Amino acid sequence: MTAVVTNIEDDRISYTPRFDDRVIDNFTVQANIARALEVKTERYYKTVTCSGIHKLVIDTTRTCTVTETNDNVWNVDYTITDTNGGATVTLQDSVLYAGTLEPIVEDLARRLSLQYRLASGYFSQASASCANMLRGRTGEAVHCTAVLADKSSTDVTIRTTKVEFDKIFFEVFPDNAPDLSLGGWHLADPR
Repeated sequence: MTAVVTNIEDDRISYTPRFDDRVIDNFTVQANIARALEVKTERYYKTVTCSGIHKLVIDTTRTCTVTETNDNVWNVDYTITDTNGGATVTLQDSVLYAGTLEPIVEDLARRLSLQYRLASGYFSQASASCANMLRGRTGEAVHCTAVLADKSSTDVTIRTTKVEFDKIFFEVFPDNAPDLSLGGWHLADPR
């Protein structure tokens, strides 16, 4: 940092501080991370937090945190790719986006509709909504809502059971009937 003297008057000196290096401010980094994740995952986030100053130097990385609506906190790497401020945003953990989880929960909703005779065929009306991502770490879980064929809804949990390379294995079950669990796996979504 350099101090540029702008005025000297008697015993007072006025100066303006200036960074010697080009930097990118936290507000810009946080906004870029939020936009990148919203595009990537099709979801919004409560907060994005970064600390310190990031030099605008190619291939430099800083780690920030993103908080989801369920208060899960994710570490995100922000790497400068060009001197105009271009950057990549990468989640540190393997993940299944909420949009990836919804068809899995919808499948469970169809199966439950058939089991409880709420529908006559597998392709009955069923839907699902998941607000958050599932971390590819054994024991991590997210909650979703399954809407059955009769339009009743039930809370559903999806829990990671193991991770092998880019495969996330999981179990999915209605919270009120965990014995009706289904298992499966899915390739992790791009981080």
